[in-house]
Amino acid sequence: MDEPIERAMAWAKEDHADSSLAHKAAFANSVQYLVTGFSGGFGGPSLREHLCSWKLAGENGQAGSVSIDGEAMTMLYSDGSLPSAGEWEFDKAMIFCEPLCFNPASEYRNVLIQILEREYCFDDDPQDLIDLRGKVCLACGKKLAKQARGDYCDRHRHKSPSQKAAVKRAKNQNKTE
Repeated sequence: MDEPIERAMAWAKEDHADSSLAHKAAFANSVQYLVTGFSGGFGGPSLREHLCSWKLAGENGQAGSVSIDGEAMTMLYSDGSLPSAGEWEFDKAMIFCEPLCFNPASEYRNVLIQILEREYCFDDDPQDLIDLRGKVCLACGKKLAKQARGDYCDRHRHKSPSQKAAVKRAKNQNKTE
């Protein structure tokens, strides 16, 4: 087990056993990226992986959006205070990535919302998305009220095949009575 991604995942499973698999994967992928310059391995890129990348710009660095052939890209303008990806020592990469991958999303809310709006992310921790966007309908993404029960808005609440069939049967039964 000498690959940075494997070592980082083993450490995350031991030291952050109660964290989600999404956070552990983001951590291992990000440590690998900082050490080797190559990303991927355990899915992603997730919000947390992008957060680690964005933070490479340093405290005074900036992230800006540019358009190339109609496609939006995020450009990071480093302040030069941190090594570039591929130039990190393993232990220092772990120290850098640990809070970014395991601390509550609320600690990085502003940056994570910018990442959510600008970057293509998947394999995110569902709780991170709820913390950032609030609870949303799984069918359409519409924001749900805090007191909403279930995972669907009124429009999509009865849309599963079994629910549709039950609603149809109830309507037909009411017509025949």
